[in-house]
Amino acid sequence: MVARNNILVLQFGKLLTDRCGYLTNEPVIDESGWSRETKIGNCTSNVAVEFRKANLCNLLSGFFNDTGVMFGECILNYAITTGDVLACELAGMPKSRGFCKAKVTNDWTKCREITCDISCTMESLETQQDLCIQWVAIEKGNMSLCNEIKSDAYNMKEICINMTLN
Repeated sequence: MVARNNILVLQFGKLLTDRCGYLTNEPVIDESGWSRETKIGNCTSNVAVEFRKANLCNLLSGFFNDTGVMFGECILNYAITTGDVLACELAGMPKSRGFCKAKVTNDWTKCREITCDISCTMESLETQQDLCIQWVAIEKGNMSLCNEIKSDAYNMKEICINMTLN
């Protein structure tokens, strides 16, 4: 059983490198502002969607030396494309899981539903909830959502308003 699982991982790893490996030659940031890491994460999520296996995103660190950015993109895109809110649980910090759920369900209040994990020793729950709301507001261009931000951390309310003025 273990040998079979290792072979399966290697086969998916080869598939990822075959389909997405060319992206390692892309510039760190292209002329349109897209990062190489985002492109690799998106490519991997396309493969994960094809096989309906969100855990393929886990292979990014082994095959592309991911620092977490590619994984986050992969999980988010997988969850949005498939509508699989449960896949959002694989995302890193509570704010990322909340943002993922908010995007999949089109409901910003998912940001308020997140709960703490060990990362709350670095950023409080309120800060993570508010960052999640800020990301949703900026992405949707919804300035009224900026008023839901309670925390003073990172100047996020001001940033939110400035980023949604357009």
